[in-house]
Amino acid sequence: MPNSRFNAMISQHCANFRSLFQDLTIRIFRDTDNESQHFHNGEFGSHRELVASVFLRPFTPDRYDVVNGFIIGQDDSDPAQCDILVIERDLAPFCNYRELGLFYPKEAIGALGEVKSLLNTTQFKDALEQVAKRICELRPGNAKAELVAELGTVDQRPESFDIWPDEPTQPYATTETATKAEVIGQPFTFLVCDRFSFGDVARGSLPQWITAYRKINEVASGSEDFMIPDAILSVSDGLLIRRRKNGNNRYQCISPGKDSTTHLKKFLSIYFSHLARWSSQRVSFQRYFQVSEQDMVFDHEELSGD
Repeated sequence: MPNSRFNAMISQHCANFRSLFQDLTIRIFRDTDNESQHFHNGEFGSHRELVASVFLRPFTPDRYDVVNGFIIGQDDSDPAQCDILVIERDLAPFCNYRELGLFYPKEAIGALGEVKSLLNTTQFKDALEQVAKRICELRPGNAKAELVAELGTVDQRPESFDIWPDEPTQPYATTETATKAEVIGQPFTFLVCDRFSFGDVARGSLPQWITAYRKINEVASGSEDFMIPDAILSVSDGLLIRRRKNGNNRYQCISPGKDSTTHLKKFLSIYFSHLARWSSQRVSFQRYFQVSEQDMVFDHEELSGD
């Protein structure tokens, strides 16, 4: 039998989150002249992101920090902004120095999420595409190939880069190849919203989840690069979980009963389990820094006079 005290504690935490996310945020930012509108949409969204982060923190292992900010890679493309990033502190040297900017290397990110409010079918599609784009930006590249592309062919590279290689040594494990004990480099990705608005279907009903499932497949079939979030959490409607089995996506949905927080507890359990066993890629900061053409490198033979 599950521990009733622990269950009561987690249930209260989830109930507090639901109240803050839904009721308090709306009361704070409701337009007094038009109760269907919010007087500052930007702050309304930021408050919900903050509440979602507070919800996650007790289930976030100590080696991580929950932040918002920008994902950066080795190339010079525009950084991608995310509502929630869960970063491994030791791999994101700027995370405690906000004056340097809210920029985090993609290798340090163990989880990422987007936070929304009400989602109709069109908005749901847009949110899926937004998360999918972020997932694609986190895909690890071939470190050696990137280094060669930056510095030239192997024969053209200065010897110093071979003497002190700063390249990832861990392989990237997909869900199919990773053991249950480790998932290397693959972040946990999620979408959180207040509720779905899919026409006249009942909230949390099978027809509502069928609508969500069909919309996911519709978006996924339009692009080979489309990456589906691991979890889609509607605070009002329930939780959709994606799993990989034999190379295919399989789904399960949980619709909570009246006043139940089962879907919220399940989400936290999956979130914590992933981070507890997540193993990052090794960060290669050498590949983030630009090299000046005016730099001079003297190898061992030149220094020793050999």
